[in-house]
Amino acid sequence: MHKHPTTTAPANVEILLAIQYRRVLSFHYEGFHRLVEPYCYGLSPTGTQVLWCFQHGGGNATRTFDWLLVDLSHVRNIAIVDKHFSRLRDGYDRANIGIDRVFSQI
Repeated sequence: MHKHPTTTAPANVEILLAIQYRRVLSFHYEGFHRLVEPYCYGLSPTGTQVLWCFQHGGGNATRTFDWLLVDLSHVRNIAIVDKHFSRLRDGYDRANIGIDRVFSQI
């Protein structure tokens, strides 16, 4: 039987609400301000809280926008942006995103 890792950190309410209502999130991660569409929030195989999202604005090292698996322990100043997204992005595969325990997902 596979045991899921556990974490003592509480679930982030902003992320849960953003996924539920398909709202864009804003945060600082790895030195850049980012705007993302959150798709799945949960625990990685190592027990780290992570967010699978599509970055569509802000900055990053590659200067391209794409799918991103974010280690939430490195995120700062997370906030819900007053912008909805309705179209599901190509490339989202609920069964293959590297999240062992899902808290919420589209």
